[in-house]
Amino acid sequence: MMDGAADANGFLLYGETVIDCVTSSFAECVLLLLAIYYAFNLAYPVAYSGVLGFLQTYILLDTKNDFKKSSKFVEFCKKYDSQL
Repeated sequence: MMDGAADANGFLLYGETVIDCVTSSFAECVLLLLAIYYAFNLAYPVAYSGVLGFLQTYILLDTKNDFKKSSKFVEFCKKYDSQL
């Protein structure tokens, strides 16, 4: 934990499942969320698949991911890659 920073509290939801997440940062909570999807081999909810897929690809550097990619997602990634 950084100097004086409070713990970040979050709830990770999947269907009816609630997991209480207490971490030292929002970023750590997001990484925990991605780890839970990996560990339980869960599909991303459609509403969040683009954001979670982007994080999986560019933060976790998982280039062999198998989530369903929309044409808009593929187009966005190409634009993002061209800006790097």
